[in-house]
This record gives sequence, structure tokens and C-alpha cells, in this order.
Amino acid sequence: AIPVDMAAQPKDQIRFGASVHLRGDGGIEKSLRVVGEDEAEAGGELLPWAAPFAQAMFGLKAGESFDWDAGAGAERWTVAAIEYAPA
Repeated sequence: AIPVDMAAQPKDQIRFGASVHLRGDGGIEKSLRVVGEDEAEAGGELLPWAAPFAQAMFGLKAGESFDWDAGAGAERWTVAAIEYAPA
């Protein structure tokens, strides 16, 4: 385990522990939380921090977008909201 000081996390950026709401092309919406690898669930809302999708989002702020190619062509995702649980 790697300890993370949640109080030191920038609350306006996606980092470890962030709950993220995304909007994709065509009105698709996705909510997920960036967690440790031992907490992740395959295909679920708990995404391990080391996953490529999580790494693509790290450092982004609400309103910013990124492109993701899941093998069926690139999709554009926009960060709609970022939240952190109270420490």
C-alpha cells in the first residue's frame, strides 16, 4: 500500500480518491471513483489509479476533455464534476 494524504490532494483536479462524473460523445454519462488496485472492480465504478483510463484523466479539471480509444475508435470524454469525500 502507498499512503496518500487526502488533505493534500488538489480538490479541483482528478487524483487518487476522486469521484468523477464524465460526459461522453452522444450523451453517454459515466461516474467512477479512482481507488487503489485492491479496491477496484472490473467493469465497475471503482477504477484503479494505475489503469490507463484513470491515468488519462489525472490532473484534469472540470470542463476539460480527453480522447480515449477503446479499440472501436476514439471517444471524447469531458469531466463534468469532481468530488472528494470529506477527510
